[in-house]
Order: sequence, then C-alpha cells, then structure tokens
Amino acid sequence: GCEYMTNGIVVVLGPTGKNFGAGMTGGCAFVLDLDDEFPDRLNGQLVTATRIESSDDRGILLDLIAKHDLKTGSALAQEILADTETYLPKFWMVSPTVPAAAAPTPSKPEDDDKETISENVTAAR
Repeated sequence: GCEYMTNGIVVVLGPTGKNFGAGMTGGCAFVLDLDDEFPDRLNGQLVTATRIESSDDRGILLDLIAKHDLKTGSALAQEILADTETYLPKFWMVSPTVPAAAAPTPSKPEDDDKETISENVTAAR
C-alpha cells in the first residue's frame, strides 16, 4: 500500500501487504497494527514508521477516523473512537525517510478529496 504516494494523508485500518511504502516520496500514512506485524511489512529503506506521540498528529488521525465513520458507518471506526486508549498505541505513522530537519509534519487536509481511509488493503509483492 501507498506505493508511489507523493502527498496527502492515508489511514489504513485493515491489513497491509509486504513492502509497504515502496516509492512513497511524500505525504503521511497512519496504519493500525493490531497484530504487531507491521514493521516486518515496511519498506525500511524508503519509509520510516514511528508511534504517534504528538497531540496534533493524534487529533488529525482521530478527525479522519470520525469523518470515515460519518460517511460509512464503519463499526471498526466506531470501536476505535470509543476506545482510543487501547487503539491509539497500535497505530504507526509512516513517512518517507528524509533527514530529520527536513521531515514534514502532517497537515490537516483542506478538503475531502485528499483524505483516504482504507479498511482492506492487501497489496502483496
């Protein structure tokens, strides 16, 4: 998933395939990792995954999940929003590997066209 991503924010609530982030040069992905397997599926040469620590990043993620819930009625989104203490520590924030001084901070999307939430990503290579 997120191959050749250049901008925007993606939230992945479902499983990911191998080589996640191949060709990703911009943007940010939030990935829910319920089975603690995501680091093994990551393209570690091109992207970096960190746990979500800033309140701004948590706010962006929860806002996108809430919008996803409103649009789709997703049971998983509702479960995450009802129990953030359990679910937030299970998310990774993925961004392209760049020098720390140049690393972008995700910014809140200005319109719905730049938001993507996937509950079922299965890209295998």
